Amino acid sequence: MFGRPEIWSLKILICTFFVCLGAFCSPVAGEVEVNAEISSESVYTGQDFIYQITVEGAAGGEVIDSSSLQEFSPEGPSMSDESRRSITIINGKRRERVSKKFTISYRLTAQKAGRHTVSPVKIEVEGKKYETQSLSFTAKEPQKDERMDIEAVVSKEECFVGEPVELTCSWYIKKQLLQRNLVRDLNFSVPAFDHPLVTVEQSNIDKNAKEEMEINGLTTGILQTSAEHNGLSSVKVTFSKILIPNSAGKINLGKPGITCKIAVSVNRNGGSFFGRRYNYGVFAAEAENISINVKPLPEKGRPANFSGLVGEYKITTQASPVEMKEGDPITLKIKVQGKYLKPVEWPELSKIPEFSDNFIIPSEKSSPKISADSKTFTQTIRTKTDKVSEIPPVEISFFNTETGEYKTTKSKPIPIDVKPTKNITLKDIEGMEDEPVGSEVKSVKGGISENFPADEIVYNEKFNLTRELLSPASLVIWGFPAVLLTGSAAFRIFFGQSEEKKKQRLKRNALKIASRRIKKAQSLPDEEARQELSSGICEYFSLKFDVPAGSITPEDCKEKAEISAGEEDSQRLSEILNNAQACLYSPSGGAFDKNWCRDALRILRRLEK
Repeated sequence: MFGRPEIWSLKILICTFFVCLGAFCSPVAGEVEVNAEISSESVYTGQDFIYQITVEGAAGGEVIDSSSLQEFSPEGPSMSDESRRSITIINGKRRERVSKKFTISYRLTAQKAGRHTVSPVKIEVEGKKYETQSLSFTAKEPQKDERMDIEAVVSKEECFVGEPVELTCSWYIKKQLLQRNLVRDLNFSVPAFDHPLVTVEQSNIDKNAKEEMEINGLTTGILQTSAEHNGLSSVKVTFSKILIPNSAGKINLGKPGITCKIAVSVNRNGGSFFGRRYNYGVFAAEAENISINVKPLPEKGRPANFSGLVGEYKITTQASPVEMKEGDPITLKIKVQGKYLKPVEWPELSKIPEFSDNFIIPSEKSSPKISADSKTFTQTIRTKTDKVSEIPPVEISFFNTETGEYKTTKSKPIPIDVKPTKNITLKDIEGMEDEPVGSEVKSVKGGISENFPADEIVYNEKFNLTRELLSPASLVIWGFPAVLLTGSAAFRIFFGQSEEKKKQRLKRNALKIASRRIKKAQSLPDEEARQELSSGICEYFSLKFDVPAGSITPEDCKEKAEISAGEEDSQRLSEILNNAQACLYSPSGGAFDKNWCRDALRILRRLEK
């Protein structure tokens, strides 16, 4: 009846083997696993991709050695706790399951074509050290397209150390490609923007542009115009930055470039009612290499207080107050005006003899404020003596490239009126002479009461309950609660609402109450958002149809919604409620989709019409 015994023995043996194998291979509860992956095994040079480390079994970790990523110009890391908690209720028994997961992501860029290997990264999790596995990928050179080009120029190819040079890049793309939205995923790369030997300042385009984009980690203004380029009607996108070299010699600024995706064909199988879908290829354009020759500043005539400024600058000072007592605080504002203000440093007032001899200068300094054409430093100082009659001028030195000479300019002195401060001793406080003051004390027959008028003398009175209850203070104490209670009762009699009226009012406001909860769900974490969305939908039908919110099921939702909405909307609302409750109570219910909130609000508003 059950077959041959040896066959059953073999089956039992095989099942036992696989059960043991599964138990052996499955990770032990609480064990930490560390893995790494890249977003694609085939990338293009100059195009960034994601390198992600996933830590299973822990809610946090720290990278202790990422040197293996340095050749790929890493950006990051960005960290995310992706732990999840699910609750299952079966036959009244509540089970909670917590899944701990943590990710660490870097954005990498391959600079050269060929096969590359990302060596292990070392991380520490809960006091233990782990290594990721090695990963390999292939980097390919992007294609060239004659409809796209990029040019880059500098305002000067030869300059002094500290002299501003403007780098301007212009990207040309055939106008028709942009008009038909056939270009996407633009990625500009300008090595000069993060060059270690230059300081980058904003240009006029940055200050006036209405559109911005991030290039090499810097917010950059862009200007878009029409232009003819290489015989094509093109769109010209221009951006620029001011570069201030920090050292002498030839500085290679590299080749500015761009990579982007351009549609190459129509996806015949991917079209939709709303338009075509395209297959995209990755294309690149690169400008000529840029370099500048930086000359050192001359030693002859260099002022002692020269801090490296090159250009033309002005300095003014303002003090408040100008009349004070010796030692009172004075707010001194030092304003430096110029075109490029990032290299301007705090004036060292303590190194100016006129300041250090006559003023107390604290070491604490506030951060300078930068406006369009000025940089303002604010310092609090105090006079050491009342003999000080003015705040001395403050100097600033710079190198003028037009004349080839150093120049020093200074602010005007500020007259002040310092009044002396008298030092009060303990003897001044106690008095100079120890002499009696006033007349001799005399004995009076009536005692101390003789010194007061009759109406101010305190008399001994016995306690009287009636007098105390009818006094003004007592009337306020016991009368106010009585008046308040009487008024409240009258208000409830004449203006109170019956239970039926309250239900009608809540029914009218059902959409407003539900909308508030559903909108709130859009900004909450997944688990709280599911609860809020589910409660919002159920509360709407509870108020509308006077039924308990906890008893409303997706089928009830569909049935009641069909009264005012079509079959499609009622079915969609039922699915949203079912999905929200499934995510809330089932570990396999799927991820929360915030589009559910938008669709639920749309359908509920339609039910009100």
